[in-house]
Amino acid sequence: MVDPNTLLHYTNVLDAVIDAVYFSIKNHNITDVVVHVTESRWPSKGYSKEPYATIDNAVTYHSNLIKHVFDCNGTPLHPEYTSTNDTTNQMYCVAMDGVDSRTMRAALDWALGLGRAIARRFNPARIVNSPIM
Repeated sequence: MVDPNTLLHYTNVLDAVIDAVYFSIKNHNITDVVVHVTESRWPSKGYSKEPYATIDNAVTYHSNLIKHVFDCNGTPLHPEYTSTNDTTNQMYCVAMDGVDSRTMRAALDWALGLGRAIARRFNPARIVNSPIM
């Protein structure tokens, strides 16, 4: 999709939303702030009037999100701002309370396999730290 106002070409909504934040803060004369996304997800189940909240769509969204992050592409407005500009150079997977170990391991294997990363236990709160490789 090409934004008719900026003529920037977008291939995903996340980049469009991030750039919308940049345009908004620029309208307030703020230009020295880098936007970092701290959480993003797609629902896997919803109400009957939410036909796109499916497991298949959630898998597609998360697969594409992980690939986008690890491809180190910025947004059309700021291609220079990528996930590799993060000074910690780390990504975190946080398990919800009550998730059994088998389910968590399967989810981490899937997510980390897509991202070509490794996992290790971070703390007793079940946070897994995954350095980007």
